[in-house]
Amino acid sequence: MDYATGYRIEEFQCSIAEYESFLKEQALEFQELNISRTFLLINKMNADIVAYMALVSDSIRLSIDERTTHFPEKIMFPNFPAIKIGKLAVSSI
Repeated sequence: MDYATGYRIEEFQCSIAEYESFLKEQALEFQELNISRTFLLINKMNADIVAYMALVSDSIRLSIDERTTHFPEKIMFPNFPAIKIGKLAVSSI
């Protein structure tokens, strides 16, 4: 599903050119490939994108000491699942 249907993505401007191009050129492809999930904050009055956030799956590597100190005998895995904010941009308009 095209997350951008009806929204004015091409008009989105922010102070970081890389973040503009990500939203316009890569966000949908990354979403379709399950690399990231992009969420849009939309102005309902005019369909402008006010901001966006792209989330990605990640993990936090825990040392043996961290696992035994903070999670005694509960976590047997070397990595702890996490969600990371990959991109966060606010419109400069």
